[in-house]
Amino acid sequence: MRNERMSASKFVATGALGLVLGVASSCGPKAGGDDTGNGPSGTGGGAASTGGQGQGGSGPGTGGGDPGAGGFTLFSPDSGVVSQDKDAGCAGIVSQGEQLPLDLYIMFDQSASMSCAVGSTDRWSTVKAALGSFVNNPGAAGIAVGLAYFGTAASPPGSSCDPASYAPDVEIASLSTSAAAITTSLDAHHPLTDTPTLPAIQAAVSHALTWKAQHSSHTVVVVLVTDGEPNACGANTVDQVVAAAKKGFEDGGIPTYVIGILSPGQQCSLDPNQPNQADLDSVAKAGGTNAALVVDTTTQTDAGQQFLDTMNKIRQTAQIPCEYVIPAPDKGKQLAYDEVNVTYQDPDKNPGPPVYYVETKDKCDPATGGGWYYDVVPNPPGTKPTTIELCPSTCTTVTSKFGYVVSVQVGCATVHPPR
Repeated sequence: MRNERMSASKFVATGALGLVLGVASSCGPKAGGDDTGNGPSGTGGGAASTGGQGQGGSGPGTGGGDPGAGGFTLFSPDSGVVSQDKDAGCAGIVSQGEQLPLDLYIMFDQSASMSCAVGSTDRWSTVKAALGSFVNNPGAAGIAVGLAYFGTAASPPGSSCDPASYAPDVEIASLSTSAAAITTSLDAHHPLTDTPTLPAIQAAVSHALTWKAQHSSHTVVVVLVTDGEPNACGANTVDQVVAAAKKGFEDGGIPTYVIGILSPGQQCSLDPNQPNQADLDSVAKAGGTNAALVVDTTTQTDAGQQFLDTMNKIRQTAQIPCEYVIPAPDKGKQLAYDEVNVTYQDPDKNPGPPVYYVETKDKCDPATGGGWYYDVVPNPPGTKPTTIELCPSTCTTVTSKFGYVVSVQVGCATVHPPR
């Protein structure tokens, strides 16, 4: 008997767990007789031989039997739906899980105090260089970044208090295409303003909400980079900034990360009102990120490296680790949601136990190894899930150590828990 093999290098994907490329394996021996068509059903060489018992030859048989099986057909030419011969030992097409896209919207403080000295340079130059290194790092090419600045003028006359004044200087876009624009933008700006934090955070949250509405499958976060307390636009208090970050997180699901550029114990005439850790933490906590991330310019550790490490930490923690994009079918085809499976390998490339489809999160059972489910149940027909989500216990396993690889298989019958 002849083994039929099907291979593909589709669904290239990257993710925080080190996910790259999956290739299809082979299907099992062709069922339904040998190459001459002998067997229970005529198989022949046709894609959908329908002959009954006897000689199928190289084309359709003359009976009314079941279709001949030749491994599996990824896309049925008749229905346009992903399908496969469930008795053929099919391995399907395997792609390594693509996590939800991550979009960072950075609101960058360009107040005059960013000119305060850091060793032989200053805060602005240090942080600008580190941010430039981050966006130009090939390892960050898979994420999207946008950039805006605050304030707009030195005091007097002072910065604008209208959130509309703090629009993106570089719109959110994949770093594979936007890194150069961000570098150019950073070179074109200089620290000279006061610190209108309230309208800046309001603008950042508002833009992130709008972007999220247009890119619902993305994880969108705000990153506030500042070295000073609010000192413009009337009251402009920390409590007001806290309220704006809280509204973005609780009402719109937009987290706010806070990076504080601090120089504790050092004096700078341009920085009479340094932020304190407690105030920065209160903004971060209201924005759903628990505590501020501090770059301490007085330590022996290079401040630029601290900032770069902090941006990488945000990248690692902001991306939802256990939600994956459902691989898209070929153009003009429709995905069969009952022919999708999830598998994983540990860092030593050992395959994990079966990851069962459990339909909904409330049916996740650690006793059966956790499992996975769609964000919405694809029933009734026409309901279209957008993500694959891992049960908590499975998520804990694959995030317990760097190097786990999660894969999504399309084209074989979904595996359910044993009954």
